[in-house]
Amino acid sequence: MTAGQLLDMDSAVLGVTTGKLRKELTLLGRVSGPQKGLSLGITAGWGHGQKEKDIVMPGRGIEKRRDFTADEQNGIAEGAKELGLEPEDVTALWGLQTIDIYLNGETFWSNVPEAVWEYAIGGYQVLKKCLSSRERQVLGRDITKDEAREFTHIVRRIAALLLLEPELDKNYSAIKASCYSWSVASSGVEEGV
Repeated sequence: MTAGQLLDMDSAVLGVTTGKLRKELTLLGRVSGPQKGLSLGITAGWGHGQKEKDIVMPGRGIEKRRDFTADEQNGIAEGAKELGLEPEDVTALWGLQTIDIYLNGETFWSNVPEAVWEYAIGGYQVLKKCLSSRERQVLGRDITKDEAREFTHIVRRIAALLLLEPELDKNYSAIKASCYSWSVASSGVEEGV
């Protein structure tokens, strides 16, 4: 699996969003809540629209930080072993705590590692931005089961991407070390042109 595959939201990624999931990812971002009548209405205050403009402003929402449970730690340990890592390597990349992200007062996505929750692209916190535009007040409806599942997939994609960072850093260093250093004199371009 490559970073490009993880970032391509239109394609399933074996072991991350489809097929037999990797052990360290199986317990991430699951929808949890009451056994009966699970509500998929996002009303926790993640976003609100401005009346005069088509702009969605982010809100605070409801997030509850906590330590990983024993089951979650076991999943991390099993997955780390399969990846040739130590559990400490995973928590160094994901953070030492996890977060339950609430859709509303009773339904939440459980176990979103803190680094996954804080992951930003283009200055925007990816998951929080996703939630802000899906707040019932903004969307005009509850999210569907497929949309709830897609949020789970995004959590797992980001988690897998974070685990690739050491390898991506090594590749970057190797490429940087083997690049030819161009100087103005050797480029054939006159200085000041």
